[in-house]
Amino acid sequence: MKKSLIALVFVLLISFSSAVCSPTISLVNQDPFPAVPGDYVKVVFQLKGIETVDCRDVIFEVVPEYPFSLDASETGQIKIKGGTFINDFNSFLMAPFKLRVDADAIDGNNPLKVKYSTDNTLSSHITEQFDIEIKDIKADFEVFIRDYNPSTRTLTLEILNIGKEDIEALTIEIPVQENIIVKGANRKIIGALDSNEDTTVEFEVPTIKEGEIQIQVAYTDIVNIRRTTSEKITFNPSFFENLKRDEKGTSSTLYLIVIIIIIAVIYFFYQRHKKNKKKKLLGSR
Repeated sequence: MKKSLIALVFVLLISFSSAVCSPTISLVNQDPFPAVPGDYVKVVFQLKGIETVDCRDVIFEVVPEYPFSLDASETGQIKIKGGTFINDFNSFLMAPFKLRVDADAIDGNNPLKVKYSTDNTLSSHITEQFDIEIKDIKADFEVFIRDYNPSTRTLTLEILNIGKEDIEALTIEIPVQENIIVKGANRKIIGALDSNEDTTVEFEVPTIKEGEIQIQVAYTDIVNIRRTTSEKITFNPSFFENLKRDEKGTSSTLYLIVIIIIIAVIYFFYQRHKKNKKKKLLGSR
């Protein structure tokens, strides 16, 4: 009788241990990687071990603590009944969430907490923590007018990448606005621009007025996201008045040099012709 009782207890212990619901949680994807301050990040968790009915009702939830938050339209909780999986299908749950990253988030690994329970309530739950990589990869620019040539109506802009990262597919656009009219293409493709490097781009502008001008700067960052930022420049025609006078002086000097060359060529051929004519007269004698 004693042996039978011991055997029964042993069987019950085995049954109890096999009925324990112990899910395993893992972070399987983060997009983009790294996450960018001020943008969204998509995270996907994988829950294994909830295919048994012993798990009953499973609740999984992300805890939106700084620097992460959820939009009002987003839910941070997923519920599923244990043992509801179909044969020959994956015996795990994929749990995706879309989180906003605070604009002042610090570069590096930032903890994201999740909690889950298997009794349809979070009054008694298990909490785990995962690292989300954050890095400020957005470029920043300084844009200013390098030159304006009123004779050719050419506006030259200089663009400096003051961000920490190199960028690709840089384009500069002058949108339609009152202070400036662009002739031809109002968007120019520059291409790659490394961090702390500058470049220039020219636009033909038959009309430009004193005041603010809006510039659109678009680029592709290191995680292949296309971004657009708006910059303002101020045009003051008085800054280019001296350049205008210098251009006139340069033009006058150039014309004078050309005239001198032409006179010299004419004089050379005249003297040559005169010399040949004199030789012919001497020869005829």
